[in-house]
Amino acid sequence: MSSYWFAAVRRLSVALVAVVLIVGGAAVVPSTGLVEVPKRPGTTAYEVTDTVLHALKGVPAPRVGEVVEFTHGRLAVRYGGPGGIDVALGVTVTTDRDRATVEMTAGPVGARKKLDGGGSWSVLTAVEPAVRDAPAAEV
Repeated sequence: MSSYWFAAVRRLSVALVAVVLIVGGAAVVPSTGLVEVPKRPGTTAYEVTDTVLHALKGVPAPRVGEVVEFTHGRLAVRYGGPGGIDVALGVTVTTDRDRATVEMTAGPVGARKKLDGGGSWSVLTAVEPAVRDAPAAEV
């Protein structure tokens, strides 16, 4: 009798996940990247964040649509992604004596009834080389 209930619960859980994804919208799956670069001694996280922002604005495609946050070590920008799905890019900068660590997370701005079509991944892939080269160029 217990194996019958176990099988029924297992079938219901799969059906519940399918209903949540179809009715409630798709899961937001962000793309992440981590860049570690050398830096000049005395360079602050704010200076590295400013350098990263200028590098992002210099990337020909995708173009930065809006700067949402720019503070000491934190940056958030929005891009118009493929298929009309906006992509948010969050950047966190931490520094130590001779290295800067830049963590990037790209994800769709709002939950949709479909996945973002690779927009998060494509934005992150396009901007990662510029972010990697920007702080290293200041050394």
